[in-house]
Amino acid sequence: MSRAAVPLTLSEPEEQHLRVLAASTMTMGGVRRALRARILLLAAQGLQNKVIATKIGMSERAVGLWRRRFASERLACFDRSAWSTRRVPITDELISKVWRCTAKLTSSPGGCTSTRVAEMVGISASSVKRIWSRGRRASRRKRAV
Repeated sequence: MSRAAVPLTLSEPEEQHLRVLAASTMTMGGVRRALRARILLLAAQGLQNKVIATKIGMSERAVGLWRRRFASERLACFDRSAWSTRRVPITDELISKVWRCTAKLTSSPGGCTSTRVAEMVGISASSVKRIWSRGRRASRRKRAV
């Protein structure tokens, strides 16, 4: 069962700004911004995510993401720094912490998952998986030598 789409109402300045963004496609970043602005303009017309996704050529999930993001952040959602996906720098200290937690959870009931380790260390499960992957590659290289 799908969730109901977040209803969007735009102020006049917001609508004008989104129309400008929707027309700006001179750079690659501009193309993505234009698509996102078009999503929001169509959402403000009351269209469902499925219909918008079909019109724009994006996934329904992406449409819903931008709709929710705009509902909570308004025009600030177009500021890249507000939703940066930059990876956490993986330091030697962080690697040690992940391996310690991994060792501790391996013997615990429920076993060891990247999500559980991530919660203990305070990083994403993806970062834990990257650390595990690097550790396995390093141990394979040592065995091969």
